[in-house]
Amino acid sequence: FSLFLQNQNSKHIFHFPPMDQVSHFEVSIPKYKEVNDGKKMVVFYQISVKKGSQDWVVEKRYKEFNELLVTLKKTYGNLPSLPGKTLMPLKEHAQIDKRRIDLEKFLKVIATRADIISSEPFKRFLQIENFAPELTVTPPKHINDLSGLVLGVRDFIYE
Repeated sequence: FSLFLQNQNSKHIFHFPPMDQVSHFEVSIPKYKEVNDGKKMVVFYQISVKKGSQDWVVEKRYKEFNELLVTLKKTYGNLPSLPGKTLMPLKEHAQIDKRRIDLEKFLKVIATRADIISSEPFKRFLQIENFAPELTVTPPKHINDLSGLVLGVRDFIYE
C-alpha cells in the first residue's frame, strides 16, 4: 500500500511492500562460547540465522542484545523483555545456558514482526547485509514529493 504524509513544509508518498512478501527469519541460539578477552571471561552467544536457502551464524554478547532492545524501544512497542542483568558475571554453565534459552525466546519473537525485521537496528544486529544482502527486507520506498496539493492523511492508495 502507499501512504501519504504531510507536514507544514512538505508532502511525501511512501510505498510499503505487501505484508505477504515480508517473510520471517528463523533464528536460534544453539550454543555459546566463553572467550578470555585478556581481563576476564566473556560469553558470546552464537546466533544461527536462516531465511530461505541462506543461513549464517553471528556471535553476540548479552550487552549487544540489550543495546538492540534499547534501540528498538525508541520506535516500537510491545517488545519482549530480556533475561535480567546480573551484578556478577555468570560463571555457572547452567546459568549461562538459561540465559541462552531466554535470549533465543526474545529473538524468536522479534524475528516474526515485519515492522522490526525491516528496521536498520535488526538488520545490523543479525548482519543481514554482510551475509545475505539479497535477503534485505525492503523498507518503505519514498516514491514522490508533492507540492501545491491539498491532501491529508485520509488519502491512502491500496494495491
